Amino acid sequence: MVGKDARAMLMEREMVIFDLDGTLYDLQVDWAGLKGEFHELIGGEFDVEGRYIMSAYRSVKERDDLKRRMLGLQAEYELSHIDDSSRVESGIACAEWRLKRGLRCSIFSMNTERAVNQLIGGLGFSPVITIDSVKMPKPSPEGLIRLMDMIGIKGDDLLFVGNSDKDAGSAAGAGIDHIDVREIDQEWFK
Repeated sequence: MVGKDARAMLMEREMVIFDLDGTLYDLQVDWAGLKGEFHELIGGEFDVEGRYIMSAYRSVKERDDLKRRMLGLQAEYELSHIDDSSRVESGIACAEWRLKRGLRCSIFSMNTERAVNQLIGGLGFSPVITIDSVKMPKPSPEGLIRLMDMIGIKGDDLLFVGNSDKDAGSAAGAGIDHIDVREIDQEWFK
């Protein structure tokens, strides 16, 4: 979805939900190193080759002790170079435009709460759903469904802005429209 329809949705929807990494900021994280640490922590339950970080969380979904340790490791990796994060200008332009006008914005991210708060804490995004508060990571729609329950807004009044197939899958599973951040022209918000 591009052009006028995307622009209108970004400006007119009751709430726009943003992913964080790759959508508002590009985090500088050693994901390969984190995968290695996860492999050591959970052993044979998580094979590092060709797997995504989120699949490690799926493999321990019923083991809260391991998930807490994994979240701690992920937060360390995310925060170690958080100051090197760069803004994704099209996503930031849209969020800033909406927030300055008192329009609602939220976050649904598979980054840790600590990293999200470090980058956007206090800017007016509410609610914020992170990997810390879901059992199943993206592309599961769990986080978006939880967000809808929290705010009492249905899918037609929401829009999810992300940068991956997992974001699109989460949105589809929750019955929410999705726009890829690369379809947004920051000039729309000047």
